[in-house]
Parts: sequence; structure tokens; C-alpha cells
Amino acid sequence: MEKKQAQDLIARLSYIRPDGAYSSPYLRALDTIRPFCDSAGLDIQTDPDLAERQLKPFDLWLPFDELIHHLRLSFENWDYKMEGGEPLNDTQRRALRGLRKIAQSNFERPIVAAHGNLIATVLGAIDPDFGFEQWRAMKNPHLYALSYQQDQLRGFEDIG
Repeated sequence: MEKKQAQDLIARLSYIRPDGAYSSPYLRALDTIRPFCDSAGLDIQTDPDLAERQLKPFDLWLPFDELIHHLRLSFENWDYKMEGGEPLNDTQRRALRGLRKIAQSNFERPIVAAHGNLIATVLGAIDPDFGFEQWRAMKNPHLYALSYQQDQLRGFEDIG
């Protein structure tokens, strides 16, 4: 993440005043949230349930157009997967399990750093119309506020 993006994210997250921080164990998510957590004095707890979906085997390189084609297919059929990959239905179950653990924590306003496909599955659990085009329109980083009631995900707000 660029230094300007990191500084902007620090300002945006400071407004929310988070009291806990969780992240995917993948470096991209950790590198996104680390500057804010360092400035706020928050420890980052990683959870493999927040890791990005594995669309394909890590050692398989695909041209960008082909990758997008497979992503589009997976949003049209959440059971679709490439050989060695993970379908969106499984990603969603895993993501919701990870978020449920966070909702049951002692934090009132935790922040979570994750990845686009995983985030899209969470938002799709609330709004079934959230799909491929909405995923493609997500910025990097993009902020969503999730609302819970009795440990159940109830809604989200796009806060940019």
C-alpha cells in the first residue's frame, strides 16, 4: 500500500475509534491494517478464516482475462470452482465463521482486514444482489461497516 493510502486509511479509521483489530494472515491485508494499528496501539489478531479465497492453485498462472472469466463464473454459480480452488459458498461459510468469532469477542468496534472475494461473500449473505459487478467496483482499500444483533450479521453500510 502506498504511503498516502496508508495515511488516508489512518485518518478514516481513527474516526471510527476501533478497539480491536483482526486480519487475514496474508501479507496484503496485514500491510493494509498495520500502519493504523501501529498508530493506535492495537495488536492485530490473525485468523485463517479471514484468508482470501483460493480461486485456483497458487502455482497456476492465468492471463488476466481468463482469471476474470473464472471469477465471473463463480459469482454466477457459487458452487463453481476451478480444480484445486474454493467455491464462493465455502468461502462465505468460512468468512461468516470468522466474523462470528469476532462478534463474540469483547471488542465493541473491531476492525477487520480481509480480501475482495471474501468480503463480497459476506456482503452477499446480507444482500443477494451483491455480486460480480459490485465486487469489481470495490476500491482498494474499501471500508464497510457491518452490523450485528445477538451475534448475527444483520446489515452493512458502504463507508468507502
